[in-house]
Amino acid sequence: MFDKNLSNRIKELFEYAGSNGLKLKDIAYELRVKKHKYKDLSDTLNKLVKENTLILKNRRFCKQPERKQLTGIFDARPLAKNNSFAFVITDTEDVYVSAEDIMSAYDGDTVSLEIKYEKRGRKSGIITKIVIRKRNTIIGVAEEYHGKYASSLHTYDPKSKKIRPLTYHIVADREPRVTSDGQLAFIRSDNFMERAKVEAHLHQTRMDGTAGQVIIGPGRKGVRLDRDVAAEPAMNWLRRYGI
Repeated sequence: MFDKNLSNRIKELFEYAGSNGLKLKDIAYELRVKKHKYKDLSDTLNKLVKENTLILKNRRFCKQPERKQLTGIFDARPLAKNNSFAFVITDTEDVYVSAEDIMSAYDGDTVSLEIKYEKRGRKSGIITKIVIRKRNTIIGVAEEYHGKYASSLHTYDPKSKKIRPLTYHIVADREPRVTSDGQLAFIRSDNFMERAKVEAHLHQTRMDGTAGQVIIGPGRKGVRLDRDVAAEPAMNWLRRYGI
């Protein structure tokens, strides 16, 4: 059984224990633990190992070494090339970070990271905190739709962690760019007559998603959608019967 008092005594012991570690019998001797309390000692040590307070190697218990904390700039360019890793650029070195260890970091963010291990002179780390966001607003794409992907544009506020839609569309709004005059331009694939025809054009809105207009490509008046089936009213039967 885990013993809190024994746990505190173990922690105090390992403040002064050597780097070679201690075996169970050594710990029992140092703490004057009697044989009938060995089970409690073993359970308490195993709990400290699970909590990452201690590590167990070759039947020896050692204090978990403190991981070195570094701060640097997150470089996501390898991820953009479909690699499964990125780097954090610090003042002294570039640290390798696996794609599964980047938290929610975006390219250019200032981040804190811990060094997990070092092999053949190359350090591998895990991002533990986003210190400063490079961008206050992030424009992205959210995709959904039963048979084909649909996408609309959204904004993300890293301070409030809220996502807000900019456009509402049943086909595809993609590749958003901010123009020199502060407008938002993007490619819109527009679907009319349900799945019979698709057209693409360059669309423009204000940064809040209002005042949309076609800049380049075929333009036509807006269509009224049936909210229940997200389809043009005249073509509801296509959606209803899955044709």
